[in-house]
Order: sequence, then structure tokens, then C-alpha cells
Amino acid sequence: MNSPHYCKQVRLSGRRMPGRCARAALTRQLEELGLSDSADSCVRERADEALLVLSELVTNASRHAGGPVRLTTHWSGNRLTIEIEDNSDGLPSITPAEKRGQHGGYGMGLVDAFSDSWGVRPATQSHRPKCVYAQLSFPSPRKADQHAEDDFVTAS
Repeated sequence: MNSPHYCKQVRLSGRRMPGRCARAALTRQLEELGLSDSADSCVRERADEALLVLSELVTNASRHAGGPVRLTTHWSGNRLTIEIEDNSDGLPSITPAEKRGQHGGYGMGLVDAFSDSWGVRPATQSHRPKCVYAQLSFPSPRKADQHAEDDFVTAS
């Protein structure tokens, strides 16, 4: 796995399908980093979780905040930060289980479950828009021979 430090941004406002655009951008980045096609299944699984978190953040902005404005991703070491900006002053929250249902309420709970941390940088007079972010750490990929050792059980 490469470990460069970079920040990438994609404008989402005005896009007909911002979710599709955001997922395509993150998919490319995960491929460039060798995460989505890693030999280590734990790394590949974490890449899938990052895409799920992104999808939930974009959907939340679309349903509750007038639509996403911009996707920004930061990669440093083994940590990915996903940021979605929107123009709403409303703050996302986790919907209690008893209020979730057929029409939603699961999104921020999934973000909370699959990310290491998440939060909001509220909009201020000097800084618009608001930013909802999630951070995900990726495991160090194991070598192929390490997988075999981990799966080998010695009988005593």
C-alpha cells in the first residue's frame, strides 16, 4: 500500500447524480492507493466500508441539507478522512433505533459504526459551508505468507 499524503476535492453542487460522482472519485483514489485491490482482504473490506460511509454522508446531505457542495478526501499514513460540505446549518445526528424505519434513519448510525470517528465543523459567518467528516484508519496489509501462517493451526 502506498502511503502518500494528499488532499483531493471534487465539486458536487450542480451535479445531477452527486452520489455517483462522489463514489467514482473515491473509487479511483482507493484504486490509486492500491487499497481496493489489495492482497489483504481486511484492507479491501475497509475500502468497501469507506465507500459505504461516503455514500451515507452524500445521501444525508442530499436528503437533509439541500445537497452536497463538495467532497474532499485527505489521505495521510494509513488514515482516510472524507469530508462532505453542504450549505445547511442543520447538524446531523444518529437516529435512535426506535425511530428508524422503512424510509430511513440509518445513515449516520452506519457512519458511526464504520468510521473511527466523525464530526461536524459548523458553518460560521466567515466560513461556509458546513463540513461533515468521517475518519477511517486502514490496517497495514499483511504479506501473502503471513496469511498462510495466521490460518495455520498447530495441533498439540
